[in-house]
Amino acid sequence: MKQDFDLKIIYNKTRTSFYFIMGITWSLLGLGYFFSSKHDFLGYLNLALGLLHFAVSYYSKHYGYLTISNDIIKKRDHPFFNKSITIKDITDIGKIHGDYVLKTETEKIRIDTSVISVESKKALENFINDLENSIKESHEKSA
Repeated sequence: MKQDFDLKIIYNKTRTSFYFIMGITWSLLGLGYFFSSKHDFLGYLNLALGLLHFAVSYYSKHYGYLTISNDIIKKRDHPFFNKSITIKDITDIGKIHGDYVLKTETEKIRIDTSVISVESKKALENFINDLENSIKESHEKSA
């Protein structure tokens, strides 16, 4: 029986904290407009930007950057444009400027290691090493 595997690669605290602090800043600026005599478009824009930054901070913290399961690697660097790749279809793993590039025949995912936490980076490196070894073994068996 195949063991279930689920690995969540999380963002570093700097990234999530940045978006949270920007959410506070924009929201306070927006509230400042409403407490002043001005009730114009900029107040609403600042509040909207604050809420957007809070939403990005929550999304980043809740879902993480990357989810690796038994069959699929799912990259969640944007709430609306997630990208996934099937693990068994990966044919090549490259490393460019510290980032990993996973390739299949038709798709490619770039994993930016500068935005992930130190603990997650270690887990990702272990997973990538295991994946590289299994790819090498499958190439040797087919040759």
